[in-house]
Amino acid sequence: MRVALAQIISSPDPADNLARVERVAEDAARQGAELVVFPEATQRAFGHPLPEIAEPLDGPWASGVRSIADRLGVVIVAGMFTPGADGRVRNTLLVARPAGAEPAGAGSYDKIHLFDAFGFRESDAVDPGDAVAVIEVGGTRASLATCYDVRFPALFLAGADRGAVVSVVCASWGAGPGKADQWDLLLRARALDSTTFVVAVGQGDPATLPAGSRGHDPESGAPTGIGRSAVVSPLGEVLHRLGGEEELLVVDIDPAAVDAARARCPCSPTGTAGSSRAPDARQPSRNDSTSPGWHSSTRQIASSVEKRTAFARPFFSTKTFAGVIPIAVASSATVMPRAARCESRSTSIGIRRPARARRARRRRGGAGRAWSPGRGRRRRRGRSPRPGRP
Repeated sequence: MRVALAQIISSPDPADNLARVERVAEDAARQGAELVVFPEATQRAFGHPLPEIAEPLDGPWASGVRSIADRLGVVIVAGMFTPGADGRVRNTLLVARPAGAEPAGAGSYDKIHLFDAFGFRESDAVDPGDAVAVIEVGGTRASLATCYDVRFPALFLAGADRGAVVSVVCASWGAGPGKADQWDLLLRARALDSTTFVVAVGQGDPATLPAGSRGHDPESGAPTGIGRSAVVSPLGEVLHRLGGEEELLVVDIDPAAVDAARARCPCSPTGTAGSSRAPDARQPSRNDSTSPGWHSSTRQIASSVEKRTAFARPFFSTKTFAGVIPIAVASSATVMPRAARCESRSTSIGIRRPARARRARRRRGGAGRAWSPGRGRRRRRGRSPRPGRP
């Protein structure tokens, strides 16, 4: 599968951003891309009102992206905003396919884990989603995630459990001390967790543009992007990384490399983490949307993964991170519980006497009182000393 990473810098104007999507997608199509991935918030950059531009998936902006995908014959993933509950919006990834193409997987993904961290509260303006999304392009499956989702491994494991060999991450990563290092580290960690290729596309860094261009206010503090889009191998190797400027990167993804990595390092919850080959539609499969294994929410799929993960070790427990996804946690080795160790020690003391006491008893010919803890070295009253001792 040939994938294009379209690292752009969005403006506040949806029409301007739609024109930018068209120009970049045309360039990607000329290079033979089958899937063109744009960042989170492609429709409008963060730091500007969102409810006024939010629209349903059949609205004018989304329809414009579909028209571009149809004309170019490519699949486009781009960040937009759809109406949510209580006057909030949903942070949505639109999946636009050519007209007439057989629907394969999800048509959109709503961000599940909201950015309530580092002084921000995305949940004040954004309504969270609850469904895992996997798409299929040219017979290759890819899961979808948005920005802060990258901190939660269970979402990526759920995608792999549904047969994804590529994990697509669209982001508008916030700047700050250590944030670039965290981004790089998290992408590699999620590739290793799920044993998938990670294709991460972020908003470019507005600081690379002339001051004040595209309506960016550096004083707003909004997470408007740092660039650093990347492709990471299933074994955590960074294959490609961009800088902060707007740039288009086209790469080839070989699904067979995922099978090879999983054969070398079978560390997924199920032992296989799915397969790079799409299952036969005629056969029931846990990766099939009609089968019981294809769950409709991250909570359900994570619970299913947890139940199927038989570590057979003590201290197996479940923790809930951010109140959304249960993560299975187990000890790294089989360890005897402390109480059992203490019991074992006390039992051994009561059954087998120390060597000093055993030798003394043999010298006495087995006579005398039985040994008990704390009395092995005491001279008993009313008993004459052994010969040769004072």
